[in-house]
Amino acid sequence: GPPPSPIPPSPPPSPPPSIASVLHLGSASTFALVSKAAISCATSVITGDVGSLAALTGFAPLVAMADYATSDKVVGKIYVGGDTAAAAVADMEKANDVVDIFFTANVADVVLNAGGAIGGLDFTKGVYKFTSFVAITSDITLKGSATDVFIFSVSSYLSIAAGVRVKLDGQVNAANILWQVGGSTSLAAGVHLEGSLLSLGAITLGASASLNGRALSRGAISLAAGTAVSQPGPPSSEL
Repeated sequence: GPPPSPIPPSPPPSPPPSIASVLHLGSASTFALVSKAAISCATSVITGDVGSLAALTGFAPLVAMADYATSDKVVGKIYVGGDTAAAAVADMEKANDVVDIFFTANVADVVLNAGGAIGGLDFTKGVYKFTSFVAITSDITLKGSATDVFIFSVSSYLSIAAGVRVKLDGQVNAANILWQVGGSTSLAAGVHLEGSLLSLGAITLGASASLNGRALSRGAISLAAGTAVSQPGPPSSEL
């Protein structure tokens, strides 16, 4: 009979994701808010697109365009259901998976913390893993250059106490900051946070809280009166 066909060589393993790829959010990058559930807002100012697979509350009056809607609360496009919102949600979930793979592949470089209260601390560039909840009870500062990257992975919930600010020192770019949260995320009244939230649970912003970043959630997103969310543009990370 004919000789057996040679066994094709196995493809080389995929390289682990780089820091830059962790910050890449795909089609979700143009969004300020993405939720797999409902999004509600009061008197909010949102800069960036809004996408939900469920319903919106508080954005009226909505003006329907060809394949999106607009609102006087949003500097951007609004997508409820449909392909664009579904793609943003899919890319949000893919980004979460990439963060998990990155942490596994770079375990030697991860700064491991037990979690708990981290108020008053300064952080330099790096990848930080908290094995329980994180409570930011007083101001923290992220220090570095325009290309420095800060990745925080919180295994449980993230809560930030009223009036607390996450401050940037030097040329740190909010687009280079990512907060991965395994539970819910709560910003109390008057909080200011820098960086994008990738939250498994609901995201809540209290009255007059602000986020220079994105709120991306598999749960609901709720914005109280006077809140502001502004997506910070593309990252400037070192490749």
